[in-house]
Amino acid sequence: MGFLVGYVLGFAFGVSVIVGFARHQLTRSKRRTDLAAAVASFARMTVLDSRKLLPDKLCPSWVVFSERQKLHWLNSHLDKLWPYIDEAASLVIKSSVQPILEQYKSAILVSLEFSKLTLGTVAPQLTGVSIIDGEPDEVIMELELQWDGNPKIVLDIKTRVGISLPIEVKNIGFTGVFRIIFKPLVDELPCFGALCYSLREKKKLDFTLKVVGGDLSSIPGISDALEETIRDAVEDSITWPVRKIIPIVPGDYSYLELKQVGILEVKLIEAKELTNKDIIGKSDPFVELFIRPLRDRLQTSKTIDNQTNPIWNESFEFSVEDVSTQNLTIRVYDNEGIQASELIGCARLPLSELEAGKVKDVWLKLVKDLEVQRDQKNRGQVHLEILYYPLNASSELYNPFNSESGMTMMEKVYKHANETADSLAYASELKKEVIIRGVLSVTVISAENLPATDLMGKSDPFVMLKLKKSEQKEKTRVVNDTLNPVWNQTFEFVVEDGLHELLILEVYDHDLFGKDKIGRCIMTLTRAILEGEFAESFPLDGTESGRYKGGLMLIGVVVFIWVSSAEITQRIFRVYEQPFAVTYLGASLMVIYLPISFVKEWMCNYLKRRSPESPLGYIGGPGFFEMESQEPFSRKGSDLDLSQYEEGIALVGEHGDGGRVMRYKYDQIAKYGFYIAPLWFITEYLSNAALLRTSVASTTVLSSTSGLFTLLIGALLGDDSINVAKAVSVVVSILGVVLTTLGGTWASDDDLHLDPRRTLVGDVLGLLSAVSYGLFTVLLNKFCGHEERRVQKLFGYIGLSTLVSLWWLIWPLKAMGIEAESTLPSSGKVAELVMANGLIGSVLSDYCWALSVVWTTPLVATLGMSLTIPVAMVSDMIIHGRHYSLIYIIGSIQSSLPITTTKSDRRFKSKNLQSTSNSSVVLAFLSCLAWLYIAGRLWQEAESRKMLENLLERNSNQQPKVITVEDRLMVYGCKYMDLERKIVEAEMELTIAKSQGYLKSQVQPSSGRKLLAVIGIYTSFGGRLRRNVTRSSWMSDADALAKLEQLGIAVRFVIGRSPNRGDTLDRNIDEENLTRRDFLILDFHEEAEEELPKKAKYFFGTAVQMWDAEFYVKVDDNVDLRLDDLIELIQSHHGQDSAYIGCMKSGEVVSEEGMKWYEPEWWKFGDKKSYFRHAADSIFILSQNLAKYIHINSASLKVYAHEDVSVGSWMMGLHTTYIDDPRMCCSYSSQDKVCSLA
Repeated sequence: MGFLVGYVLGFAFGVSVIVGFARHQLTRSKRRTDLAAAVASFARMTVLDSRKLLPDKLCPSWVVFSERQKLHWLNSHLDKLWPYIDEAASLVIKSSVQPILEQYKSAILVSLEFSKLTLGTVAPQLTGVSIIDGEPDEVIMELELQWDGNPKIVLDIKTRVGISLPIEVKNIGFTGVFRIIFKPLVDELPCFGALCYSLREKKKLDFTLKVVGGDLSSIPGISDALEETIRDAVEDSITWPVRKIIPIVPGDYSYLELKQVGILEVKLIEAKELTNKDIIGKSDPFVELFIRPLRDRLQTSKTIDNQTNPIWNESFEFSVEDVSTQNLTIRVYDNEGIQASELIGCARLPLSELEAGKVKDVWLKLVKDLEVQRDQKNRGQVHLEILYYPLNASSELYNPFNSESGMTMMEKVYKHANETADSLAYASELKKEVIIRGVLSVTVISAENLPATDLMGKSDPFVMLKLKKSEQKEKTRVVNDTLNPVWNQTFEFVVEDGLHELLILEVYDHDLFGKDKIGRCIMTLTRAILEGEFAESFPLDGTESGRYKGGLMLIGVVVFIWVSSAEITQRIFRVYEQPFAVTYLGASLMVIYLPISFVKEWMCNYLKRRSPESPLGYIGGPGFFEMESQEPFSRKGSDLDLSQYEEGIALVGEHGDGGRVMRYKYDQIAKYGFYIAPLWFITEYLSNAALLRTSVASTTVLSSTSGLFTLLIGALLGDDSINVAKAVSVVVSILGVVLTTLGGTWASDDDLHLDPRRTLVGDVLGLLSAVSYGLFTVLLNKFCGHEERRVQKLFGYIGLSTLVSLWWLIWPLKAMGIEAESTLPSSGKVAELVMANGLIGSVLSDYCWALSVVWTTPLVATLGMSLTIPVAMVSDMIIHGRHYSLIYIIGSIQSSLPITTTKSDRRFKSKNLQSTSNSSVVLAFLSCLAWLYIAGRLWQEAESRKMLENLLERNSNQQPKVITVEDRLMVYGCKYMDLERKIVEAEMELTIAKSQGYLKSQVQPSSGRKLLAVIGIYTSFGGRLRRNVTRSSWMSDADALAKLEQLGIAVRFVIGRSPNRGDTLDRNIDEENLTRRDFLILDFHEEAEEELPKKAKYFFGTAVQMWDAEFYVKVDDNVDLRLDDLIELIQSHHGQDSAYIGCMKSGEVVSEEGMKWYEPEWWKFGDKKSYFRHAADSIFILSQNLAKYIHINSASLKVYAHEDVSVGSWMMGLHTTYIDDPRMCCSYSSQDKVCSLA
């Protein structure tokens, strides 16, 4: 029975195995068949099929599917023919190119001619050919050519200064597409009348210029002049649409020559959200526009200073030769003065997208590169109005100005000019002389989805209408409590120059004491001129502009600088108790802004790049604005009647003397700077005096109350308005400050109350400083408004006024007992610290803070000072070991909340300085002096006495009635006993750290779990093949790397940077790392053979910062590594600190130069010239302690000619455990070794 059961079970098991195997084979066969069918289908797919089937994300924008046919067969024959082509073509090229170079030579060159020209031995490669559909009587062919040749070209040049030089042109690299046109087709052989050729697309043109037997860089200007000559010659002589015509069959082919076919008019209106290229301030943008990039065809706009949302309102005109292939290119630059301008972004508009005779209003998005658009960063947009009309008198369709039916007012103007004109070229010239005048009628209908500006989620919107050029203004009524207002109001404006006028509509929220800006839109009058009447909806620009965000970022930067400067100032005061000297130096140093601003303006004027004051950057919202425009226009001097509004109105507005206005502004800024310099000095002095007497945290708490004073003073002086939102923000901030004063704070050693700086005088001075800050902020905003250009000059004049007129204040301060006897710093280090603190803590930070006031609002900037409370709290916790109660922490957070919720707005524009009363400034100055006197004379002695009484009561358990000199000495002695004890403890900790070879607190490893080992595989730029071999073994993709790290092993290829930073080698490594994510790039190491011994420093230093591991392994990439055996070896040494593991060796030092392993410093190894014991450099392992030691002491570690010797020398002076493991001897043959040489 048992046998039968076993037989049945065995049979069933065998059958199931056979069935399962057969099913597996069928499934596998079907899968392979399907895969083969899919591969075959993909192979038959065309480029268009793949683009239709594959998602966009799988086809990056820079991937180009070439539709050209390959020409491998032709290239092989071209290689054979090239020696003969070289001989035949060299003379032809020399004779034909010589006149072209002479025509385009630079102004500094007198003559330019060939002395030698051969094309070299490397033939060009034709990489593709395609046939282009054209007219019936022509055949168009495009050939893609690539040539990296070795020609021998020598140019003899002679400059205007009499220098003659032979210049060699070498290393030519060219890639481009040539268009060849066979036209017209005729019935005679070779069946076409002429051959036209042109460079259709120039993808690359690189070459090197070198003086034969010298250095071209030693002669400034020559290299740039030659490069400019060569590139201009190529661009203007053979680059499309320019074409060279070679007649084949006799005949007249002049119609094939390049001719102007039309005119393109471009109106550059504005740009928005441009990338800011300046570290301090904003970019100074200007625009270059061109169709063909030639010097005489390129047009440049004016420069708008310090603006990322500029308005230009300029018009340009370009000649068009080929509408179907030419493009309008726009490049926006940041003007850097005498330095090269920095590209912000560029855009391109194909002319084929334009409809002849129709105005096109476009916003073009700026990109970094027009050819390879990998960068998705927002670089801004440019607003253009474009009109193209061809020079074709017989075509009424393309002429927007000569149509008889449906003529608009603008068309009538042009029609009236010359009834017999049969050419649009004449109309184009006439248009420059026309001034469009009339009455513009604007009906403001409604707005939708406006942002809420009031506390209850509503707004009270109204619209301000302005004409930019004539400065006419109108205003709608206020519609209360709505986000979708309806106005239906009509306004009329007298327009003097309609072609160059701008209509600006700004939407505001009405408040009791002012107005909040919601958004705005800008438009030209072109559409109204052409169409006569239209109705349209316009989006409002965003309210959160880059200007406001930049201001918030500046506030954050200033907060950290102020807290750091406050800590440094307190340390200065411990050895140099001179608040006046520190304040005077910091304020006086701001005089450096004067030469900076004047030099910048002089350079701009010298380069003729300076422009008038730019308009304000726009602020907007997410709403839409609807309006209707009607505009009856007329032309001066025409038969058409002018409207009644034109009588007596000048066609051209009066302009004041620019020089006189500029001088007046300088006088104005200087006067205002001298007025408020005392206020600024007193504000800074109060802050520093408070720091001398109290803690940083206490000073920042009191300074944070300045938001309240800013709001009240701003409303009092008419520079700001008070609404519920602002009041709530200020109250929340003040309540947070109150909570911080109620919260407890104590030091770790419970001796905080012994600090004599925590005095009532210090708190009073801190509060007075907050009042002064509020007053100064309001006055600064009243003067500067939106124009940050004034800030630099204003602070320069403040520094000058402080330097020359406030030094005498030291004597009244001494007489009142506020300031001690004036002395110089006790040492040079203290003087350097005072100077550095003045430059950073006053000059830099105060200027940035002033910019934040201009870019945001005074209230936002002063409320931002409340951020110093949590920052100072953290600083005190880290530096002083101070602890804070929960109430204090909650209060610091609450006081910082209003800065994140306060709305960006500009309630009032800055008033004219002539109407600003000086009484407030004088009153503030006198009040601050009185406050200083009260604080110094009435409270200082009483507070000091109270402190001494408390300390004596604690020490002697008795309350003295009289405080003697001995009592004071005893108290001051107690003050320094604790300091001495802390110094002794610090010296003991430092001694222990030195004995261990490193400072534990200096290295902060990564916060992740601890790894077993980090393996760094040294690689080089040319080692990609070896890297791929290693990857194929055990790190094929990111998942494999992640699994290794889960096992406690991190593996990376280690490489430095190229000696030529950012070149092709670096870019290739970055691209490979972007794909593989398996590199450890040493940014500060230069990957060169002579720098190899230093690589270990950077590797171990970087590795210990990135990973917390027990061991760190260095491996060469020419080693075949057995990873499993290596992991087992490392695990066998688990727990061994200070371990130096490897294949240990020693031997004779090579002292003969030119020999392998030569050691230049052989004499340091003694008379026997023998190496100490060290690990072979193919692979070795260091424990974490040793790797940290290398990281901390890398600056002082000696490097020898070979890396293994260098690492061995670093280990000699430490308590190192040397472990000689034969398994790591890669050059020996052994079955259990972990590596072998490849």
